[in-house]
Amino acid sequence: MSHVDAIHSLRISQGIFTAVNLALASYLFHSSTQSTQSTHYPSGDIAVSLAAACASAIGVCCAPVQSNPSPRRSPKLFVAFAIDWVVALINLAALVALALFTTQSYYCSANTCTVMKVNAVFTGFNFTNWAATATFLGMRLSKKAKRVTMVLPSMEKVPY
Repeated sequence: MSHVDAIHSLRISQGIFTAVNLALASYLFHSSTQSTQSTHYPSGDIAVSLAAACASAIGVCCAPVQSNPSPRRSPKLFVAFAIDWVVALINLAALVALALFTTQSYYCSANTCTVMKVNAVFTGFNFTNWAATATFLGMRLSKKAKRVTMVLPSMEKVPY
């Protein structure tokens, strides 16, 4: 598998995990606003999960354009590398927040707890995927640039 195919397959799986993660985080945010009183706001941990899903969606929309393969190390690869690591760290923060919220939740109904656990799992998958893409781009950026020199034949006279 070439590096182009690897990046494309990672980007496709990022899009799939981001769509699922965004749907689950939106459901959790909606159910927490409906279950609490109108004077209380939903948990910050659920808001962090929704923010991470939105950051992943923005990253999926921006990063494929920035990571087009080029023969040289272009600034686009550095931008894609930075986007991937920022989104990976945001997903890591959301994963920690969801894990803490799941273990410390007192008002967990059966459906909400199940969705929260599934959201934590998909946030973990999303983090792993973004970190793998960033690592792959980092390995590609850390390789020395190859200088192509053309070997010219000697300029001596050829006997006829």
